[in-house]
Amino acid sequence: MLSVNTALRPHRSVSLEDLMKEAVGPKNFDNINDIFTTNDQFVSMVVDVVPLGVPFLIPFNDGETGYQIRKRLSRSGYNFGNTVDSAKYMIRNLAGIKRFEAVLAISQDSLLKIPENGCNYASYAHAANNRAGHRSFSFYNLGNQFTSKHAVLVFGPAVGEQTSPGDE
Repeated sequence: MLSVNTALRPHRSVSLEDLMKEAVGPKNFDNINDIFTTNDQFVSMVVDVVPLGVPFLIPFNDGETGYQIRKRLSRSGYNFGNTVDSAKYMIRNLAGIKRFEAVLAISQDSLLKIPENGCNYASYAHAANNRAGHRSFSFYNLGNQFTSKHAVLVFGPAVGEQTSPGDE
């Protein structure tokens, strides 16, 4: 049976923080990186945006960096999910998030540039696949090498138009 999430009703305006809290649950509120609630880039994110289509997850190739997967999937016509999309995805499809160690949101508006080191960081969602139920939102350096245990949230071309992103 499908539950009704009042926080996701289109007529009710919510913040990114509200979405994240619903996604992680009360016992995991402390697992939301403070940057999401203090940095203007994330505090001001628009939550009531019409989705780009049906979201799905594409795993990284082993050893692939965040920059490399952005380039590979852009060439294949995929649009990247942002931090708001990842929070909504976790609420609606927790099992999908649990399949991976982390699901990154790599849209431009979800990248955090740290001037001190010049690095870009992507927000990610995590949900442990165990009884403890650990869930969190934080950041990974896009320059890191990832494995197929990590994924990216995307909105893709129409089903008939999809290319195989791992073959490029």
